Amino acid sequence: MAWSDEEEEQGPLTREEERKRKVQESKNVKKKKKPTRENRHRYLGFTERLEAVQVDVLRRTGRDEGRSTASLLDEQLRDENGSHFEQQIGKWGELNLTDDFTAFLNEVTPLVGSLPLLLHNKDGVVEAIVRHLSKEESKAIKPLCACLSALARDLRHEMYPFFKESVVPCLVRLLQTTDAEQLEDVFSCFAYLFKFLLRYVVDDFSDLFDLLFPVLSNRFWYIRRLVEIFLTDVA
Repeated sequence: MAWSDEEEEQGPLTREEERKRKVQESKNVKKKKKPTRENRHRYLGFTERLEAVQVDVLRRTGRDEGRSTASLLDEQLRDENGSHFEQQIGKWGELNLTDDFTAFLNEVTPLVGSLPLLLHNKDGVVEAIVRHLSKEESKAIKPLCACLSALARDLRHEMYPFFKESVVPCLVRLLQTTDAEQLEDVFSCFAYLFKFLLRYVVDDFSDLFDLLFPVLSNRFWYIRRLVEIFLTDVA
């Protein structure tokens, strides 16, 4: 066995000293910092979630390369007599299996077999969306907002009377929450509605501003801020 210079001066280690030395070396190895894996997933706080809310739909005309998934603006009809609303309820019928959304599906599915049928039953469809969105503690806010946005794309000017009378008041009530995901869903829905109804909104903006103005005095700063940004985009 090769000895170090210190061992040559002090003589060979005893068995007990050798054992202690190996124990100490083992402890020193354990103390060495282990390499850490990079944390690829970071959970966003409430304020950060709000900062990420997508309210820029009015500025977009197609796919946003910065987003990982396609939006309603990118969706193409699979059937020339079909509707975006029917495609959305089909999509969310697979993604959201809650009792809340299932009840909505059972109610509206017989009404929307084609675009002409959807136009004929538009009163009942809009009423059903607003009623289900107004349900307390609904587990279907996201898919209902998506379906409402798709309906506006299908109906356009046929949708506008409902927009002022029942849709805007319903969505404004949904803003009374601290749930970041719900806020994102509602503001995205607002943005799509204004996108698809913009021609009619511009002609009637003063009345709509009166409907939205009370939100600017909301006690939650983040709602006031998002509404200000949204109204600036529309104006």
